[in-house]
Amino acid sequence: MSKCPKCGCQTFVMGAGTQTHYASLRCSECDRFIRWLPHPKTYEAHGDENALIDRLLACGRLNNWEVKFCINIRPLKKRHPNQKAKLQELGNRLKLNRL
Repeated sequence: MSKCPKCGCQTFVMGAGTQTHYASLRCSECDRFIRWLPHPKTYEAHGDENALIDRLLACGRLNNWEVKFCINIRPLKKRHPNQKAKLQELGNRLKLNRL
């Protein structure tokens, strides 16, 4: 989002979170709620998973199903716990896991 839909302002501030959400993104002019912000650790964990997927794809030792699996889950914003477990399993098996 590049501007507030209510007032058109292009600057935002981080607001208070809740028990469920880390923080909110609010317009700096009209204080309109824009969206919830994920915890920074979420970005870090996702980045670590993407780095592992990149290492797996680059190693050249995956079978066809594993290559397709990695390619298909790479762009996902949220991954199922089973997908995360499979990534860990592949990383451990190929000794590429640095998570």
